Amino acid sequence: MITAARIPSVMPADGAPVATHLPASPPARALRRLAGVGLIACLCAGLALFARYSLRDNLWPRNAGTVAQGEVYRSGRLTPAATHTLADRFGLRTIIDLGAYRDDPSRERLAQRTAEALGARRVTFQDLEGDGVGNPQSYVRALRLMADPAAQPVLVHCSAGSERTSVASMLYLRLTRGVAFDDSYSSQAIDHKHRPARNPRLRLYLDRWGDMIVEAARTGRDLTVPPEQWHQLPG
Repeated sequence: MITAARIPSVMPADGAPVATHLPASPPARALRRLAGVGLIACLCAGLALFARYSLRDNLWPRNAGTVAQGEVYRSGRLTPAATHTLADRFGLRTIIDLGAYRDDPSRERLAQRTAEALGARRVTFQDLEGDGVGNPQSYVRALRLMADPAAQPVLVHCSAGSERTSVASMLYLRLTRGVAFDDSYSSQAIDHKHRPARNPRLRLYLDRWGDMIVEAARTGRDLTVPPEQWHQLPG
């Protein structure tokens, strides 16, 4: 029969017991190592988020790009520092916000003050959805402004810079260059993080309203559509 090994007791000269410290068990050491790894992972994640949102977005705006050199540029939502960067680089006269801060009044006020400090006109549209769908008349108004030489260079942006901004960019190329939506879809939507599988409504919206928006912008007429029809898409 195997008996448990006894730990020798150690008694000092005065007879008081002495605390005996045993080596940590393997499970305890593993838990400490796991906790250390978790702490390091949290620190790394925090540093990555800091670099992403406090450094990179202040140096260059997310999803930035060129629609037409010297005329129209695009991006996602902007920090004040990124707005200054684009204004200095491209000499922006106009900033069109397609609803980046409609649920964030404090950032909306900050964006407006930043544009005013730069001497740029800022125009906002609050009835366009994050998937690119919304009031066709707002795209008509934005498109007219984008195509106005007196307003250029123009920056158009939304929150992520992938859906509403892509719609506006394709509409602009259709209006000013005659580029078919099929031909601009890759460079102005797919290349700017639009994912058709995640959001098939963007392309359906262009099929439903795109040519009518462009024609209204070209002729100067309004495209008055009841709100209940904004989201009625083919298929």
